[in-house]
Amino acid sequence: MDVVTSLPANLTRNNALASLWGQVYRYFDEDDFKLTIFATINISFLTFWGMCGLFLLVDITGSPSFLARYKIQPAQKLDLKQLYHAMPIIMFNQIVVSIPSFFAWHYIAKWRGISCGYDVPSLWEIIRDVAVCQLIQEIGFYYTHRLWHHPWFYKRIHKLHHEWTAPVGPVAVYLHPVEYFISGIVTAQAGPFIMKSHLVTFLVWLVFALVVTTTHHSGYHFPLLVSPEFHDYHHLKFNTCFGIIGLCDWLHGTDKQFRQSSVYDRHKVLFGLTPLSQSIPDRKKL
Repeated sequence: MDVVTSLPANLTRNNALASLWGQVYRYFDEDDFKLTIFATINISFLTFWGMCGLFLLVDITGSPSFLARYKIQPAQKLDLKQLYHAMPIIMFNQIVVSIPSFFAWHYIAKWRGISCGYDVPSLWEIIRDVAVCQLIQEIGFYYTHRLWHHPWFYKRIHKLHHEWTAPVGPVAVYLHPVEYFISGIVTAQAGPFIMKSHLVTFLVWLVFALVVTTTHHSGYHFPLLVSPEFHDYHHLKFNTCFGIIGLCDWLHGTDKQFRQSSVYDRHKVLFGLTPLSQSIPDRKKL
């Protein structure tokens, strides 16, 4: 039996989304260029700074107090001076590197035959493509990240990112521009390119990827969000947990130190309100 035709109708048909997207597409006069550039730039900036704003609000004000208790490294306080000095590189990457990459994506997508139009993918197709994109990014990010940890590249490129042993949201893009382009942009765009993902799917993937990376660097393990424990541990220890979802680290054994730590016990989605640092305290040393 064909997998797609055997799925529920609400997964294989997306009439509401198709109708909404059709209105958006007509609003932009069916101009793929204008729609792609407007949507990618605005959605990426709003998602990134929306997430970072939430985390920074708690970091700077310590309020609301019920959110502050979810901090992973509570002894580490945000150094506003350090963040201020990091902002030029953060904004350079977002403006000088990211924006041209979206322009380039339009022409790459056009050459690849990727659609922006009325043929909106089904929910199943969106879920499938996003899952494959995550897998492709995991592979690309892991191996390029391992490369950046080679002494020659670490000294010249990657050391910048590791100035933060207790990262905050915006540090997700506090990278040498070469690293940001290769490990951040290329690995994120590779999936949609390979899957020939519709612009709708590309935007869903973009939001998902940005939520994940800002959360991973947030320093907070909030309920219902993806666990940031894995990447936070990488910033703390440097030589472990190189991937995003942990698959490649598991295959290569580069998460051994992490798995032996108390942090591993807390590496899960929190579905309650009690911070995992309280419900799963550090293991007692024998």
